[in-house]
Amino acid sequence: MARGGADRHHGRGGRRDRRPARRRHPGTLGQRSDVRGGGATEFGWRALVIGPEGPLRQEVSSGLNGQGFLTRTDVETGEPREVKLTERPDLVVLIDETGRPDPFGTASAWSSAGPVRPRSIVLIGRPDGVDRVRALACGIDAVIPPERVGVDLAAYAKTLARIGSPPPRVLLVEEDPVQAEQIVKWLEQANAKVTHCRDGDAAREALVRESPDLILADTRLPRIDGISLARLVRQDSRFGLTPIIFITSQDTIADQIEAISAGADHFLSEPVDRELLTHLVINRAERGRRLREMVHRDGLTGLLNHATLMAELEHTVEFARRHGESFAYLMIDVDHFKRINDRYGHLA
Repeated sequence: MARGGADRHHGRGGRRDRRPARRRHPGTLGQRSDVRGGGATEFGWRALVIGPEGPLRQEVSSGLNGQGFLTRTDVETGEPREVKLTERPDLVVLIDETGRPDPFGTASAWSSAGPVRPRSIVLIGRPDGVDRVRALACGIDAVIPPERVGVDLAAYAKTLARIGSPPPRVLLVEEDPVQAEQIVKWLEQANAKVTHCRDGDAAREALVRESPDLILADTRLPRIDGISLARLVRQDSRFGLTPIIFITSQDTIADQIEAISAGADHFLSEPVDRELLTHLVINRAERGRRLREMVHRDGLTGLLNHATLMAELEHTVEFARRHGESFAYLMIDVDHFKRINDRYGHLA
């Protein structure tokens, strides 16, 4: 059986990366709206820009429109929880200027907005004037200086749009069938794709075939316990950035230190709260996917970079050797690519 090696430049399993399907714009988010920029059409990802009218807000809006976002603007935010789910913004951009409403309070309101929480929250402000720890605690994913809006925000929005469409892929490792069924139901209702394994051995086999955006595991598992599974996962370079969340009834400091040392990122205590589990898993999975996208893909072409491509090839060769299978690998040389490098920079 041939594995999908012919398109290894485009991602796992021979599937080409596709830009997310555009969605119909359902209505208005803010009370005010700037004129749409050159890239905006009837379809697109939704962005909400909150800040005072002026050149900076116009530059932010135009840059997002140029990346295919339908951008709404407002001087201040209303109550995020009152926003309809069909009008949820994919990206909220806060412009921090002296004398304006507290951006951290606005970020907290959006990050705790339940199902309408945006995929990402970005603050436009000077790094030396921003409390980074407080920004992270309030749910802000990135801080971009005003003078870097034209470059950094455009790149961030491009990455978000490219990876925003597919549902988060979650590997659930849970022995209890009742709890597993409940968690799968909750996550699938939140638009996640869940693969369930009952023990650590099955999870290891699943990780040979799949690349989840997040691993959610019980610490008490037969054969291979959750802590040992985390150590094995972290030994594989493909999953070095994959978030691992433990479901545990063992909440002593010593247990948590051992889990963190093994590679855990977060804990959920039993009995599991539905809202906390859903939002933690979805948000961590999407954030982890964005981080891996930035690390493993070329910033200019969007294709796997050289180091990641070679690691993928080594993994495919080892898989084929171990299972007695064959695979195909196609290398394509693009003529005159130097012109692209000379014009856009030597990122490829």
